[in-house]
Amino acid sequence: MSLTFDPYAARQRHEEMLREAAQIRLARLAPKATGTGSLLGRMVKLLSRFSRPSRNVVGSDRMQHQQRLANAKSS
Repeated sequence: MSLTFDPYAARQRHEEMLREAAQIRLARLAPKATGTGSLLGRMVKLLSRFSRPSRNVVGSDRMQHQQRLANAKSS
């Protein structure tokens, strides 16, 4: 069985490989360009902050409650 070299098929395959490589590079750069990775990280940080109570939030809730009571008593 003899193998023959087909220059046309080899050129087509080479061009396909170059296109695939370019698509892979673009796919890897897309999240960095859009900031998707950093945005996702920020969202996770915000959600973790909201899941645990903060001392400041509790203190401000008490102040608001006291102001409401004072307003209700003065009315």
